Amino acid sequence: DFSRGSAATRINSQGLIEAVVSGQSRLDYPLIDGKVVGCPHHILEPARTNLVTYSEDFSNAAWVKLGAGTGSAAIVTSDYAISPDGTQNATRLQCDLNGGLTSSANQSLIYDSYTSSGNQSISIYVKSNTGSNQTIYFANTQTSGDTITVTSDWQRFEFSHSTAPYIVAIGLRGRSGGSIDDTADILIYGAQAEQASYPTSYIKSNSGSATTRS
Repeated sequence: DFSRGSAATRINSQGLIEAVVSGQSRLDYPLIDGKVVGCPHHILEPARTNLVTYSEDFSNAAWVKLGAGTGSAAIVTSDYAISPDGTQNATRLQCDLNGGLTSSANQSLIYDSYTSSGNQSISIYVKSNTGSNQTIYFANTQTSGDTITVTSDWQRFEFSHSTAPYIVAIGLRGRSGGSIDDTADILIYGAQAEQASYPTSYIKSNSGSATTRS
């Protein structure tokens, strides 16, 4: 037996993110390199809240488009390509450091701030828009964090941390000796921030306030 008092998402047999109504079990299909492999499993997980208030609308003012030092202000183009839910609502993100090497002074990225404390898990779906792999920045701060390698397949990237600041940041931050690309042309979708030590299934949150899955 299980219970869930709200809608929730799963990966369906076509490999797409799909909403499932309240009270209905979710059979989730595993993905490797963007393709369904193996048998589905039931998703049983605790209640969580997506603290990002615009998880798909990166053009909203809640997402700051930053250009610092040599970096150009990040460019966001809405509804540019097909997203992991199978509709044309993925956002194109273009960033350029213009040769800036200093790790924190030169930045070209977008970020969303939220109020929270303690353990945090942030996640986002990303895909290369050029057909080639790209190395970019994804973390909970504008000045330090992780790099990720984006490919021509949609991937959900995750980052966990336990200290402030509480930010979802993605783009380019000074190349630090070349580990990050100088330019980026990527597709993004489904940003999420949860107050917990691990991420759960995607919670759509485009209403301007945090959204909870029961």
